[in-house]
Amino acid sequence: MSRYSLPGKEPGYHVAVGLDRPLQEWFFQLYAPAPVATEEDPYPDNEPMLWKDTRDHLLIVALMDKYCDMTNDLTKKVRDAIGGDLDPDQVLKKDTT
Repeated sequence: MSRYSLPGKEPGYHVAVGLDRPLQEWFFQLYAPAPVATEEDPYPDNEPMLWKDTRDHLLIVALMDKYCDMTNDLTKKVRDAIGGDLDPDQVLKKDTT
């Protein structure tokens, strides 16, 4: 599985995106800022606000364009790899050698 944690457009938000190789499905998860513990709920869950599993890599690209900070270099590289329907791990590994 390739998984990347990327900054969101809004402060405190982040995105997890990647490829689940055994299922051959892309995934996208949008997380809000970490919830604050309260007396009523001392251990709040930080569940994804949006979670999408799909074989359609272009849907993932559209979600990244909408929710990710596209000024981040890693985000751009991961988006370009997914846009080409390529495993980001393989593309980025080639970049570093």
